[in-house]
Amino acid sequence: MKKKIWVGIDPGKTGGLAWVNEDLSEYKAFYTPENLNMMANLLRDLHCDYKIVKVTIEEIPVMSLVGKAPYGKLKFNEGSWNGIIATLSLPTYKVRPLKWQTSFFGQKRKGEKRNTKKLSREHAMRMFPNEDFSKVKDDGRSDAILIAKYGKDNL
Repeated sequence: MKKKIWVGIDPGKTGGLAWVNEDLSEYKAFYTPENLNMMANLLRDLHCDYKIVKVTIEEIPVMSLVGKAPYGKLKFNEGSWNGIIATLSLPTYKVRPLKWQTSFFGQKRKGEKRNTKKLSREHAMRMFPNEDFSKVKDDGRSDAILIAKYGKDNL
């Protein structure tokens, strides 16, 4: 019998994919692979080795990014991941950044400035000590593992 895992995906420019098991004793975070074939292979290999209970993917809010340079890359990554997930017929849930971030970082106070990338790395380092999230570029991996945990705990 295959072990159950929950997968989280941050489709950001420097995004990531991560998975957690039921009791969080096993987990792994990956950088987003360089191309579509590698993205598909990563998720397909996980699907072959484990029983994926749910894939939770961060939904990029359209209006918040209109006119910003990375918007095209973000939506391309989101669409690519969604296509791979659909091809593998995996159960999926889309979550907005504010929703999963509020569950970990609490409600943002009016006028408060937050560095959510730094908060994400700090939370992930505490919760998942066997993964290294110390570099700035690890924010996609830390987001992905927190999204996976959010999906496991809330869906």
